[in-house]
Amino acid sequence: MHSHSHTHSPEEKKALLLRLRKIGGQIAGIEKMVALESGDREPVKITGPACRWCPLFAECAEGQSAMAVTDDDSVAAVDIADEW
Repeated sequence: MHSHSHTHSPEEKKALLLRLRKIGGQIAGIEKMVALESGDREPVKITGPACRWCPLFAECAEGQSAMAVTDDDSVAAVDIADEW
């Protein structure tokens, strides 16, 4: 029987924990995608800065509302719905 006598440094432990959290987040994302594709989960609109580039922006009241209260007018909303 082989035993590991190596102990990890605090830096190694922190790096490993960060990798595991990242993998956990990726798995959660995959699970959400599978649930959406299978119809087990309904899509949820979440507003944010990316709304301005969403192909559904022109017809999305939530996205337009969120962009209307945004302080950042340096980037104009783009209507790309016709391109999709």
